[in-house]
Amino acid sequence: MIRRWDQGRAVIDRLLAENRLQRVPANAELAHSYLDQLPVY
Repeated sequence: MIRRWDQGRAVIDRLLAENRLQRVPANAELAHSYLDQLPVY
């Protein structure tokens, strides 16, 4: 079974190498604020 990350990893690695994406440090506070905005089902 191929995990979803395994399928997309090559694409992400290529985009990083081409400077079309950039790594940024994680921001837990911002992530939590985004998650708090999601609707609860």
